[in-house]
Amino acid sequence: MNELLGNMKCAEHSTELFIHLSYANIKKFLERCKNNECKYLMSSHYNIEENLELNGIISWRFLNLEISPFNFPKPLKIIIENQQDPNLKCMALWRFSDIDLEKYNS
Repeated sequence: MNELLGNMKCAEHSTELFIHLSYANIKKFLERCKNNECKYLMSSHYNIEENLELNGIISWRFLNLEISPFNFPKPLKIIIENQQDPNLKCMALWRFSDIDLEKYNS
């Protein structure tokens, strides 16, 4: 995992990456992107009320990046992937300069 995170200079489109990473590794990824002056982040985003940490039993989970531990602001743009279920999965776009990693509670 550290090799993957260390070799990424900038990934503006993380799609399904975060759902497989621990909160600590997501924060490292975001810090590296910010340090490399990435301008935007596009990621999968789910309209759920509570985020769960990976615990060794589950290998992925839904994540709402607007609630704890991430606390991102409202996205600039949301693209609903499944018109049949618009409240669940979407792609969301943020400007990195709007993401305050001090609010990240990992």
